[in-house]
Parts: sequence; C-alpha cells; structure tokens
Amino acid sequence: MTSAITAVKLPEDQAIATPYQFSALFDAGVFSFTFEADTIPVDAGGGEAQEAAFEITVPGVALGDFVFISPAVDVVDMSLVAYVSAADTVTLQLENLTGADGTPFDAATAGFLGLVLRLKPNALVDLQD
Repeated sequence: MTSAITAVKLPEDQAIATPYQFSALFDAGVFSFTFEADTIPVDAGGGEAQEAAFEITVPGVALGDFVFISPAVDVVDMSLVAYVSAADTVTLQLENLTGADGTPFDAATAGFLGLVLRLKPNALVDLQD
C-alpha cells in the first residue's frame, strides 16, 4: 500500500509559513516536566519492546491540540509519543524499542520540554476556497 498527499492548500504565494503566518494560525504554549528513571518500561523476560503510558497535567490543553515533546537527554532506543487525551491532560507513551532491561536513558532523571499548539478557530476558514 502506498500513501500520497492529494491536496495541500497554503496561504497564497507562500511555500512555508512565515513567523507572522504561524502566529495567525496557532496559539502556542510551553511546559516542562521531569521523568523518573524507575518509570521506564523494561523487559519482562521475553526480549520484546515494552511500552508504558503516563498522564501529565497541563492546565489549559484541550482535545484537538497538537503536542510535541523534546527530551533534554539522549533517548537511544526509546520512542516517545504525546497527545491530549482529555482536558488538562497530556498522555505520554514511552516505548523501550530494544526490549532490554537497560538503556542510557534510565540512568538518570530526565527533563523534558513540551510545546502545545492550538489551531485558531478562523485558520481553516481562511484557507478554504
């Protein structure tokens, strides 16, 4: 199966959004949090990748917001996915891709930065034909 993007509409005469256009499309907010080493998913004996999900309270986030997470440490062999799962709640899914009991990540408490983007109500209307 192949995927293809069939239609993308950008503001006239712009290949990418300028900072002004970005602020016209989105409201943004930042947050930070720490993640304790003892919450890292580890191998249960089968050598398979292990996953865990954690909820983070982020006041003001709402369903439909975009969430981006950036770790302050190397997360070799780890996969991170963040999304708004309920009002004021971001869910972080963390997967240990190796299935091994240890990675460089689980040696210390890790700091993370988060970015939340909310599409402004009129943004899609402004892009319609």
